[in-house]
Amino acid sequence: MKKRTLKYSIFTLLTLIFATALYFYFIGSDNDKTLTLQQNTKELGTFKNPEIAYEECQKILKDLSETINTSLKEKAKR
Repeated sequence: MKKRTLKYSIFTLLTLIFATALYFYFIGSDNDKTLTLQQNTKELGTFKNPEIAYEECQKILKDLSETINTSLKEKAKR
């Protein structure tokens, strides 16, 4: 009985190790995704003049709205 339990425990351990290795091999870490996202974002900066900051904020909100609307239209087509 103990021999069977030992084999089962070893099998379970090896399965977990194998599954973990496969996960990191195929999925990878989040660091790669973070670097890609940082490279694609624009530098928005800060402004001392409130009028310029407001205008830039409006541009960003318009861009965000267009992106969301495009995504929703594409999703509705599916």
